[in-house]
Amino acid sequence: MSEAPQVPAGVDTGRPTPARIYDYMLQGNNYFQVDRFAAEQILKAAPDSILDHPAPRKLIDLSGPVGLLMTGVMMFVSDTSDPWTLVSRYVASLAPGSYLSLSHLTDDYKPPAAAEGFRAVFDTATEHMYFRSKAKVERFFEGLELVQPYEGAEPGVTFTGLWGAEDTTMADSDGSRWLYCGVARKP
Repeated sequence: MSEAPQVPAGVDTGRPTPARIYDYMLQGNNYFQVDRFAAEQILKAAPDSILDHPAPRKLIDLSGPVGLLMTGVMMFVSDTSDPWTLVSRYVASLAPGSYLSLSHLTDDYKPPAAAEGFRAVFDTATEHMYFRSKAKVERFFEGLELVQPYEGAEPGVTFTGLWGAEDTTMADSDGSRWLYCGVARKP
């Protein structure tokens, strides 16, 4: 990852831009020092400064229950970055009665060759993907009250294909078993 080698005419390299900040975060090469600095500040401060910033506060009233959607997000965060603490910090800022919805890639019950083939695609992508077991996905919901994923089920984390299923036998397939999901209420 390196900064853009040339400055196109008319580009202000003294002010960060959202596109170049995003490029830096995706390990691209179309950003400048100011964009890298802004991205690093964002990453250090998140989520506290994001939720306390006036712009989101104008759009979302966090004094009452809201829904936090983390669908297809945390599988891009490595264990070394402690994704569980990151999610818990967001949840801690929410009012009681709020919900967390989270889905996550897994290689549970998958043939090793299939899981490795899936993972290999992302080895050369801008972001890596991290598979997590059901137990690790359940950790995202610690301290919350998981809801029932489908009628007749116990509250808990399940495969996405079963979520909301009227006929769990028909809904359950190899394709539906790549992701776990859950929804939980903050008490």
